[in-house]
Amino acid sequence: MSFFPSAIISCIAMVLSKYYPALIIIFLAATAAYPGSDHVKVADSPKTTLKLRLWGTITGGNINSYAIIEDIATRRQRVYKKGDEIQNATVVLILREKVALKIDDRFEILEIETGRPDVGTQDEYGATALIDASFKGQKDIVELLIIEGADLDARDNMGNTALMNAALKGHIEIVQLLVSNGADVSLSDKSGNTALIDSAKYARKSTCDIIAFLKDNGARINAENRHGLTAIIYAAQGGHAANVACLIAAGADVNAKSKSGETALKFAEMNEHQDVYELLRENGALE
Repeated sequence: MSFFPSAIISCIAMVLSKYYPALIIIFLAATAAYPGSDHVKVADSPKTTLKLRLWGTITGGNINSYAIIEDIATRRQRVYKKGDEIQNATVVLILREKVALKIDDRFEILEIETGRPDVGTQDEYGATALIDASFKGQKDIVELLIIEGADLDARDNMGNTALMNAALKGHIEIVQLLVSNGADVSLSDKSGNTALIDSAKYARKSTCDIIAFLKDNGARINAENRHGLTAIIYAAQGGHAANVACLIAAGADVNAKSKSGETALKFAEMNEHQDVYELLRENGALE
């Protein structure tokens, strides 16, 4: 009868790894006596044959483990966790300065090339890891990238920032996180759209909260893009009555005109958004 079954060994290894992440290697060796363990195969795996570069790992303590990996061919740098796919491999284990990858039925090891991730690397679209994570709503990754010193106001090829992406997609917690850490609410993309304008384009659950938060932190409610379009004009054009109501409550000019002369009321009429039309008329919009 064994006094140290695999479950007990696993628990001991987990406790030790909380304080000494490097000791997880002991866990890999200890499981060697137990058939079927993937960790045994990982421990003896060769370096990866994939065209990848590991910039850094974040592991240990009670946080989830992450790895910043770059696809060398595309120069696309992303943050990965256990179970994520990259090229034709799956991330199965993240250690300090190493990542174990599973390709079909074999394992390979990706080793770090530098002790600190280059979080400013841009992909072919000009997006950084922070811009991408903000678009996808990955709050935990955004937090880690901010800690690593990511440029909060970096722009992609279209001039979009992480804040614009978060506002566009309705990720209120990320909007608050970026702004509270210094992201500039006044920046605009190549079309002149600000984060507040972007937030009004779609009917998201958190749109009103984002509009109010951005305004309270210095965003101009009546900012215009290069075509003279404001947030309320976009909201009316899209038929988003709730967005229009929030913008009116925040002080938006219901009679603002685009460079071609159209108002929010005109767009609501042209697109047959009767509820928006009536809302605007009730709040002073002129024919």
